[in-house]
Amino acid sequence: MNFNLTPASVFWFVGGNDPVAYAKAKAEGKLNELPVNHSPKFAPVLHPTLETGVEALVVGALAWLRAN
Repeated sequence: MNFNLTPASVFWFVGGNDPVAYAKAKAEGKLNELPVNHSPKFAPVLHPTLETGVEALVVGALAWLRAN
């Protein structure tokens, strides 16, 4: 076995907040009050968040798995 191989890992920052809610929180200086992932109140805007996330994962996988 080759123990020199390190598994790749990635953390994706895609976003998903409602732009109106984000702008309001920013204007009020309350960005830290917006729910984030792992919060029970986190509910990302489905579109375009889902498409953006899937596209990012596909591009990353294709770049990683591309044959040389």
